Amino acid sequence: MVGRGNATTPERIAELQQRAAEVERQSRPPPSRPFAQVLATGQPAVRPESKKERRRKALPRRGPRPALVHPVQREVFGREDDVDEPVVLKG
Repeated sequence: MVGRGNATTPERIAELQQRAAEVERQSRPPPSRPFAQVLATGQPAVRPESKKERRRKALPRRGPRPALVHPVQREVFGREDDVDEPVVLKG
């Protein structure tokens, strides 16, 4: 029955045409510029920054959290070398 056309019905043909149309819509459009032209310009394609990227760039860069290990920090916070009491820095 597969190759003889006995299962071919108008509904089946319409379903196949509908699938073909969906696949055609899902495909990518052709490029706006040829690849050779992109290479000739020598400039990378720049995409605009999104709001999320702009917010991330506006935030201060974070480094490691301060610990009272360095002697200068011990002097600034008034800690003595012989004290083993933990200090909690909130911030």
